Amino acid sequence: MIEITGLCGMVCCIVAIWLQLNLQSRLSYLEDRYKDGRINSTQMRRGMNWAKVAPIVFTLMGAALLLGAFSRFLG
Repeated sequence: MIEITGLCGMVCCIVAIWLQLNLQSRLSYLEDRYKDGRINSTQMRRGMNWAKVAPIVFTLMGAALLLGAFSRFLG
């Protein structure tokens, strides 16, 4: 169980890195969709907020899982 928790933590951290690296392209994609009239301003704002918060959420979740796995490994 410790290995699975640690692996999930590492996957969450890798996803966070990927989300952070693709943040600018995701934001420009949302802006382009708004300019083309495919989404409204509320949808664009919601998408931009999620794009900015998601890397933080996945980083914290990954760190918590890794910390939990490490504490089980020691205890």
